[in-house]
Amino acid sequence: MCRPALTFDDIAAIATESTGRAVTRTTTTDDRFREQLVGHGVPAEAANQLLGVFAASRAGEFAAVDPALATLLGREPTPLSTVLREQPATQDGR
Repeated sequence: MCRPALTFDDIAAIATESTGRAVTRTTTTDDRFREQLVGHGVPAEAANQLLGVFAASRAGEFAAVDPALATLLGREPTPLSTVLREQPATQDGR
């Protein structure tokens, strides 16, 4: 049975709670996002592929969590909150 997937708002809330730092979700247009990526050196094709992931998300392609990963791992996946709490911060605090 599938359960609802985390939304980007959920991820921001988990990151805020796990790290103790405010994390917010910011949205922009596809064109502006592509411009920002390419402007920071990301190849245009890679930027377009990333935008494809976001388009699929908006279309609901990732709206449910399938139990296949747990089956493949032989255990439940590690929750995002656990990963964020257990990862050491880098020297610059990011």
